[in-house]
Amino acid sequence: MGRRPARCYRQIKNKPYPKSRYCRGVPDPKIRIFDVGQKKRGVDEFLLCVHLVSWEKENVSSEALEAARIACNKYMAKHAGKDAFHLLVRAHPFHVLRINKMLSCAGADRLQTGMRGAFGKPTGTCARVRIGQVLLSVRCRDAHAPQAHEALRRAKFKFPGRQRIITSGKWYVQGVHLVLSRGVPEGQERGTCSPRWIQCQDGWDAGRVPAFGLQVFERSDEDMQTHYTGSCSIIHGHGLGCPSAGSAPGAGGLRCTFKHPNKALLRAVRIVDESTKKAVAVDPVEPEKILKAAGEVGAYVDCVLTTHHHWDHAGGNEKMRLQVPGIKVFGGSLDNVKGCTDQVENGTKLSLGKDIEILCLHTPCHTKGHISYYVTSKEEEDPAVFTGDTLFIAGCGKFFEGTAEQMYQSLIVTLGSLPKSTRVYCGHEYTVKNLKFIMTVEPENEKTKQKLEWAEKQREANQPTVPSTIGDEFEINTFMRVDLPEIQAKFGANSPVEALREVRKTKDNWKG
Repeated sequence: MGRRPARCYRQIKNKPYPKSRYCRGVPDPKIRIFDVGQKKRGVDEFLLCVHLVSWEKENVSSEALEAARIACNKYMAKHAGKDAFHLLVRAHPFHVLRINKMLSCAGADRLQTGMRGAFGKPTGTCARVRIGQVLLSVRCRDAHAPQAHEALRRAKFKFPGRQRIITSGKWYVQGVHLVLSRGVPEGQERGTCSPRWIQCQDGWDAGRVPAFGLQVFERSDEDMQTHYTGSCSIIHGHGLGCPSAGSAPGAGGLRCTFKHPNKALLRAVRIVDESTKKAVAVDPVEPEKILKAAGEVGAYVDCVLTTHHHWDHAGGNEKMRLQVPGIKVFGGSLDNVKGCTDQVENGTKLSLGKDIEILCLHTPCHTKGHISYYVTSKEEEDPAVFTGDTLFIAGCGKFFEGTAEQMYQSLIVTLGSLPKSTRVYCGHEYTVKNLKFIMTVEPENEKTKQKLEWAEKQREANQPTVPSTIGDEFEINTFMRVDLPEIQAKFGANSPVEALREVRKTKDNWKG
């Protein structure tokens, strides 16, 4: 009789696999809860997504998944708060593990329950995961990014093999999107990697997994976002490859062109002084596209303006500093803006070239140091304001770090005091959704009905609904109409601030 595999030689004083004695069928998986936390929070509130990605092809038991879920949930609940995150276990243990008792003592052939490789008794369940598959995902606010990373780092210890933690802007994605294929990708030299390659969609950066010899593409934080495009020579938008929707020359070399969106909700800005060709980038999450667009009109980026510290606005600052050495990055003094070199406060004045002036306006509430930028020519004609996440078309930002009193001051007093003709460029294009909500609050508002019909036609034609004007917002935006007695009466409020608080609460709970 030939020698048996080493796995057959075990401690024979103990009974082999005592667990199998009690298994009469496929046991239930140990993990029952896959979705934990604030499931109904919107993507505009939990902007940050962090994924734990498997870096090996392996089996992950249901016990390991449950242990990782408990470890991650416990840490996030303790250090971020029960209401501050949403945790999802993405791997499901559908695969059944089976065993056969194998002994090495005398009479083993009569005591064993089957030959090696035979179909044995079920002993548990596991998830079969591939390289690049997401195991756990956490979404939360930007402020809790360190806690999310630490929670997933602790969860890593519950799994075999290797994992990576990847920060993303998308929730329902495969953290690292992999497609195995044969051959060499276009633009790569033969012999620089294994014959097997991993290819993926455009916008992913290449990186190597040393142990496997595979070419892997990871999406960067900026590319994981979905973006709208806008422009201003003033150019306003992420994803600047979209065709132009038109332009409107202004006085003093301040020309405004808006490029239409193709899929998204975010925007960056480039402001160009036509006389000197100096440009300012506002919230440049995709620096490469901003720089490319600036080069197409013969301009160069002179500095960066950041409205607030959230990653979907400040996430490209450090990359911009690497690509444009010595560039100044402005941000609010009360905000912890990533990559900021120069802090600004309410009333700080900046200039671009000879003709464009920029006034910094402190508009707190969404974040405590949020800055809006009021842009005019020397003659103060054709003004524009870039409101970040404070004022949207027919809406306003959530009260993440402030109060209703602060939002009232920001919307009605600070922004509301600007000329009614001031064009409003906001940080996200939620126009249609916001207008549908307004119609539930003010169904009798004819101007809102007309604006909604126009906005839906614009979106059907893949055209932008931004900019609006301050004057238009006072007519269609309930958040800016809380001074009206009829609005206060609708919400049973005794003051504009109380009405604003109730409108925001109603919008947060609206399921439209």
